[in-house]
Amino acid sequence: VKGVFFVAPGGADAANVEDNVILLPHRSDFFHPDLIAASDAVVGKAGYSTLAEVSRAGAPFGYVKRPHFRESDVLGVYMEARGNAIPIHPEEFENGRWISRLDQLLSLPMLESNDGNNAATVARFALGLTPLPRDHSKEFQQP
Repeated sequence: VKGVFFVAPGGADAANVEDNVILLPHRSDFFHPDLIAASDAVVGKAGYSTLAEVSRAGAPFGYVKRPHFRESDVLGVYMEARGNAIPIHPEEFENGRWISRLDQLLSLPMLESNDGNNAATVARFALGLTPLPRDHSKEFQQP
């Protein structure tokens, strides 16, 4: 894809550049939230940390649900509600067909973060989807 650079954390044993793909080792000197904050869009597995980082950065997110991660559906609902995410089927991700949807992903808006603690925002949203025996809302308030 011309004019687009891809950074793949954990994509190699050592840092390597191949055309427009930058492969980084699992343990690199780059702080993952900084990589996400510098991105025009993110493609990856839907998990709590990545979702919090993407929410904080406001970046569009092409997300892959994890089939044996029971929170995937709830996280998917949250990402769809944000308005700048598209689901990518695991098979589509593995075989690279998601690249054909890159223009769609890059056309989604960057969102401004109005909450300094997006992990708490995600937690509050998830709590709103599940009945709990007691009120946990105070646990997720900002100081």
